[in-house]
Amino acid sequence: MFACLLSACKDDNNSANGSANSPLAIQLDSFPLAVGHSWKFYTEIHVTDSVGASILHSYYDNYWTVIADTVINSVASAKVMQLDSNYDGSIHLGYSYYANKPDGFYGMAQENSGSMFFLLHEPPSAYYINPGTRTIDFTTTIDTLFVPDTALCFMKFPIVINDSWHTVHYGSSGNYYQSRKYNSFQTVTTNAGTFNCVKLQVYYEDNGQPDTTLSIFQYYSRKGLIKETRFAHLTFGDGSHATLNQITELVQVNF
Repeated sequence: MFACLLSACKDDNNSANGSANSPLAIQLDSFPLAVGHSWKFYTEIHVTDSVGASILHSYYDNYWTVIADTVINSVASAKVMQLDSNYDGSIHLGYSYYANKPDGFYGMAQENSGSMFFLLHEPPSAYYINPGTRTIDFTTTIDTLFVPDTALCFMKFPIVINDSWHTVHYGSSGNYYQSRKYNSFQTVTTNAGTFNCVKLQVYYEDNGQPDTTLSIFQYYSRKGLIKETRFAHLTFGDGSHATLNQITELVQVNF
């Protein structure tokens, strides 16, 4: 199913209360979606073939900015501009529409594939690996807006460790069923600072257990998304196999 689709800053101000050995338990009730809030991330993508030879190395700066308040399906939402800038000079501009509800943080809609990160509807991500050209290609054209009938719950409130829930990714290529689970509290340090986070696992299920062909972890703090890691076994159209390792970290936040 995964195939070749992969369709001056401040810290948390409470890092002294937690450490890598004894992280602070936190409680989140929203994602910080105020207009003007912005984040800069750095992403590395490494793909190797079945014998460990490099197929692709790709490096991105990722910029998120909340640019407007709006309404999607009668729900107050925020429009987030998401620019993925490859170090080879290519860029991808998308938009995602998010909402905070009393019971969680939701994805409401996306435009032009949205972000590279796993915070979107179109499964499993906004880009795919082209094994022939050893490049990353984005999957949709400019100005395409996708609004599913049902919003997608990315984070559930309140946070309870080991709590899990099922989600359905509605996309033009079909629907994908996934699970999300709060794994633990962790202290995460990036170039943007040190943050007390909750670690969230995203996975497909195989006979009731996490499918090991795809492993995604996200780390959230009061500043929003701090880190995302992704590991995947890929199968290309010609039957060849590869392994993907992707890591994204926050490097700057303006609030």
